[in-house]
Amino acid sequence: MLLRRPQGRSLFIRLRAARSFIPGSMVAGWHSWTSSGRLAHPFYLLLNESLTANYRQVFKWMFPIYGALHFVPSLLFKHRAWLSQPKIMTTRTIAGTARSSSFLSAFVVIYLCSFLIQ
Repeated sequence: MLLRRPQGRSLFIRLRAARSFIPGSMVAGWHSWTSSGRLAHPFYLLLNESLTANYRQVFKWMFPIYGALHFVPSLLFKHRAWLSQPKIMTTRTIAGTARSSSFLSAFVVIYLCSFLIQ
């Protein structure tokens, strides 16, 4: 049984017009599975702004988690070092937390770039 499109050829013309505004999207008959950066991040004018915002957001989310992961074991297993050199141990814990959060943030940004640059 053949199904007829109720709108016929006008639907194809409207989809073709929509295709010019949304490059790279999956619109009837085009075989591209990626979307444009503007479609994914409509509130940012530049791609760099959205990537910077994503980096900051992931860093803020992960800093407390990595802080606990660095602070608690350090306090439990190196309590003598904490008592004798609290300033150095605090600096090491904050540096390790920042390093881990930065790595995860950079990894997320690189992952997002692989989709947005396609």
